[in-house]
Amino acid sequence: MFDFTIALQANSKTPLYEQLYQAIADQIRKGNLKYPDLLPSKRALEEMMKVSHSTIETAYSLLSAEGYIESTAVSLCLSLCFRWQNQAWTE
Repeated sequence: MFDFTIALQANSKTPLYEQLYQAIADQIRKGNLKYPDLLPSKRALEEMMKVSHSTIETAYSLLSAEGYIESTAVSLCLSLCFRWQNQAWTE
């Protein structure tokens, strides 16, 4: 599992959910997170980062909508998915 030492800035003009989304998406694009790495469950991440459920829900929803992650029913966690096998991430 990825080491979640992501620092969110409460005083930033950028919403917390967007900061979290950007931090995770950046780690995926850099290759620090890749299939089959697991992200923490929403509840676990809430507790680790001391943020609201809606912050985590929104960030994970954006990551899912953009194809960075996909939900797995069995583990109730999120697994990273390959958008393109053997190709670099592009923006």
